[in-house]
Amino acid sequence: MTALAIAKKANAMPDAGDQQRFVAFLESQQRTLYKVAYIYCRETSHTTAQFHARMFAPDLANEDPATGSAAAAFAAVVHRFDDIKDGTRRLGIEQGYEMGRPSRIELEIMVAGGQLRLVRIGGRAVRVSSGTIEV
Repeated sequence: MTALAIAKKANAMPDAGDQQRFVAFLESQQRTLYKVAYIYCRETSHTTAQFHARMFAPDLANEDPATGSAAAAFAAVVHRFDDIKDGTRRLGIEQGYEMGRPSRIELEIMVAGGQLRLVRIGGRAVRVSSGTIEV
């Protein structure tokens, strides 16, 4: 991952102009295999979520409405900075709101002996398109 950034408030998250500049920055990063950035903050649109996130990946698509793989990796950030005690904690991550495709990712973190031992992600999916490929 090229960047992991923290925004202070959801309304400080990148707007359309910021998004274009951010994508240009990521594309300028020549030495990274994947040019992606996962941006998060603690201000959320809904009280049922603990984090608001955005995922920019110009090599794949400019923005992803729900990124489970990034949420799974984000568990290490939460463990490192939130002083999670031993046990299981469930957190909600909202994503995709700015692009009109609101998503919610459920993140479950299990800590034992002060170490991150297990991460699970989940949520619901809806079909946004379908197709067939003939070979």
